[in-house]
This record gives sequence, structure tokens and C-alpha cells, in this order.
Amino acid sequence: MNKNLIKQRFSKSLEYYNDNAKIQKQMAEKLLSLLNRSQFDSILEIGCGTGLLTKLAVERLCYKTYIANDIVPDCESFVKELNPLIEFRSGDIEDLIKESSQKFDLIMSNASFQCVENFQDFIA
Repeated sequence: MNKNLIKQRFSKSLEYYNDNAKIQKQMAEKLLSLLNRSQFDSILEIGCGTGLLTKLAVERLCYKTYIANDIVPDCESFVKELNPLIEFRSGDIEDLIKESSQKFDLIMSNASFQCVENFQDFIA
């Protein structure tokens, strides 16, 4: 898997992504509907992109800390527009997880786990 190519392709499509991400919008709705609670101390969103899931989470969930991650650094502006208090961490989530010992009450992702190369190690 060429993560640099993934990064380049998503970077080029950011401006138009939300207009074309109909399935991703439905998935974000479904993901949040599956939660059995709405209050969390800390949330990590992996692969936030332009913030489709982030927007819904900010509207529907209560949290103290929200960290949004994406491999594309330019996604930060989309997330900060939704809520300037969200902490954005750019980079490959597989690398970021290795470097952090932080714990989260909720880890969520909308259509990005297919970009994880070593899923078993990542989940562990």
C-alpha cells in the first residue's frame, strides 16, 4: 500500500470531497447511531478527512478531549472550522499510535481502516 499516493489523492480532492461522499455520510450517521452512550472523556477520530463524522460527533456527543487525525495535513482547517478546540494530529495513524500511550474512551473511524497495513498490530 502506497500511503503517499493515498495522501496525494485525498489532498487533491478535499475541496469537492463532501459533495461526492454520499456513502460516507450515511456511514457516519450509522456509526453514531450504534453508540450506546453520548458522553466521553476522550475521543480519537482516525482519518477525519473533511469532517463528515467529526461534524456529527461535535453536534451529538459530549466530550472533554477530541483528537482528530488524518494523513493529510490540510484536513486540519476543515476540523478547526467545526470546532477550534479539537486537537488535530496529522500523520499516519499507525505511526502516531506507536508514539503515544494515551488512552481514549471512544476511538472511531469512518472508512479509513482499509488504509492500515498491519491491522492486527494496530488493534493490539
